[in-house]
Amino acid sequence: MTATHDESLDSARELVLKPDVPWYQQTELRKLYVLMPFLFLGSTTLGYDGSVLNGLQTMNTWQDCKKTSLKALDID
Repeated sequence: MTATHDESLDSARELVLKPDVPWYQQTELRKLYVLMPFLFLGSTTLGYDGSVLNGLQTMNTWQDCKKTSLKALDID
């Protein structure tokens, strides 16, 4: 006998809402919670670096410095 769509959703909700063990006893959730600060900091710093570099490239002094350094390297 196969379960209907509603029955499978109800059983999934029960598993999610009423876990048998707390999160700190589940190894996969512990790994996730340990890695989350590193993932958050990594994405935050990448976004900050990108916005700083984009802001610098719009400045005239940055463009002049870039042109001067490219002329010193003989790059057109």
